[in-house]
Amino acid sequence: MQIYFIFSLIASIILIVFAITNATPVPIKIFMLQYELSLALIIFICTAFGAIIATFIGFVKQFKLKKEIKNLKKENKELMNVQEKLNEEISSLKISLENYENLSEEIMDHEKNILKDNELQELI
Repeated sequence: MQIYFIFSLIASIILIVFAITNATPVPIKIFMLQYELSLALIIFICTAFGAIIATFIGFVKQFKLKKEIKNLKKENKELMNVQEKLNEEISSLKISLENYENLSEEIMDHEKNILKDNELQELI
């Protein structure tokens, strides 16, 4: 940002020096009308129009960027909500997995006890 300011300051100084050294009146023809204006004034008017156009283009670009930022923030919020739901689902699935593992251990222990009981019954 500072580099653009420095560049525009240098360009302005060069433009002012050029305009002052070339202040002679020159004929200007616009739509079959002829005027005689100072070259410095013509340079100033053209530079002002250029600055106005550049400012307008900058505002349009800034508006588009703000709109894009707004859309990206909205999308980010939606994705954060999806991530939160997925994290909740992962937690739920981990709890379910732990329950299944505990249940399977209980079933295996129960089956071992049944087998031991059966073996004892056969021995008796």
